[in-house]
Amino acid sequence: MVRVYMPRWKAGIWKPVSIVDMSQPVSDEIRTVGRRFIETGRAAGLTHISENYAGKNVQTEKMYYPKIEYFLTHGQAQRVTTASGP
Repeated sequence: MVRVYMPRWKAGIWKPVSIVDMSQPVSDEIRTVGRRFIETGRAAGLTHISENYAGKNVQTEKMYYPKIEYFLTHGQAQRVTTASGP
């Protein structure tokens, strides 16, 4: 279930979304793809991915890249603890 609340404008899910099971660690392959996306996007000067009305780099540097970086760090602590043992 998803609840959307925005009292002054129309609100809702109007683009495709993904639901990610964060109970499982992210695979090494997905971490590699995410890191390469950030590196390549920054190197290419990517500032927008879709409609954005907040100005240059707001969408990428303040929204997408931080979310991807957070997603990529998910599960690392559990993996280190499991790999090194008690």
